[in-house]
Amino acid sequence: MPSEGVALPKLSLDTIPEATFYIPATGPATRPRRALKHDNTFVVLDSHGDIGASAGGTDGLFHCDTRFLSHFELLLNGMQPLLLGSNLRDDNTLLTVDLTNPDMYFDDRLVLPKDTLHVVRTIFLWRDTAYQRLAIQNHGDLPVDLRLTMLFDSDFADLFEVRGLRRARRGTINRETVRPATAILSYEGLDARLRQTVLHFDPVPGELTATTVSYRLNIAPKEYTPVCCTIGCGAPEPPKPVPLLRGLRAVHRNLRAVSHNAATVETSNDLFNEVLCRSMADLYMLMTKTPQGPLSLCRHTLVFDHVRPRRADHRAADALARSPHRPGRAAAPRRAPGHDRRSAPRTRSRERFCTRCAKARWRPCARCRSAFTTAPSMPRRCS
Repeated sequence: MPSEGVALPKLSLDTIPEATFYIPATGPATRPRRALKHDNTFVVLDSHGDIGASAGGTDGLFHCDTRFLSHFELLLNGMQPLLLGSNLRDDNTLLTVDLTNPDMYFDDRLVLPKDTLHVVRTIFLWRDTAYQRLAIQNHGDLPVDLRLTMLFDSDFADLFEVRGLRRARRGTINRETVRPATAILSYEGLDARLRQTVLHFDPVPGELTATTVSYRLNIAPKEYTPVCCTIGCGAPEPPKPVPLLRGLRAVHRNLRAVSHNAATVETSNDLFNEVLCRSMADLYMLMTKTPQGPLSLCRHTLVFDHVRPRRADHRAADALARSPHRPGRAAAPRRAPGHDRRSAPRTRSRERFCTRCAKARWRPCARCRSAFTTAPSMPRRCS
């Protein structure tokens, strides 16, 4: 997204003396990618929290396999901020980014040295909406006149286009502002469906166009200013966003409720425990609610079926058993009311073996008191 229209305001700061061999810090560092997901919505962004601001990745805010936001970039006085640190929460619910201002010049004079401003960027997803909060704090001894700019746009490309497919025809994209703090990016596809991306900013910005929002902030020493933004995705309309703190609280409560009966494994190796916790968090992030149950990556969770702690997690196996859409399975017919599975006649299509002594039996083995099972593999004999 070009940024020619972003002008550098004249800062009300005294000229700061510069050392003879001073090396200015003005360029951004390399940007690895981060990812967040909630149900049918996921976002791929860089370590700065931007979307499409640097080359090397298929960034975007995706909903139902369509990219609803392809560009979202933060600028401080027309310049990209410098990265201090980027941290993804252990449960994959929140991305926190710490930024600072680069060295800023006006008329070849240093007017704002780097590390004067501290920007904390908080991003999370909840119910088809991306929430973002900026907290800008002035650590200098003088007030700072800052122009905060956010550039945004969308191409409404599907996943195949994002991965390089060229389409002969596309729908129509429309960009408009409907209120002083709301911008709408809409797309009418070839399937005659309307898809919308609604961006809402709080507080009301000083300037808002179809693809740019700008704030003129005067930040006193040791003070901070918050700026919030919500990006809703929907077809035809996104859900109404909730207050940011309420949404963040709902994300943590939802994850705690979903993972309440999860299996837990603890070893004597702290590093291996961290790996297990991260793996389980990744699996729960990739699960999606469907009418058939949480089906995403259910097969991957079955890898841990041989581990039987006190409370085993059978969610994946139950979801696969219920789902009529899994590969290789036809839809099961509905049973008539009053049908009892136990009343159905047994068929001896396969021979059943004792789990331990490998003797063919239809009842629990009287020798070792173990239950029978259908075992085509070699069972372990009892002693």
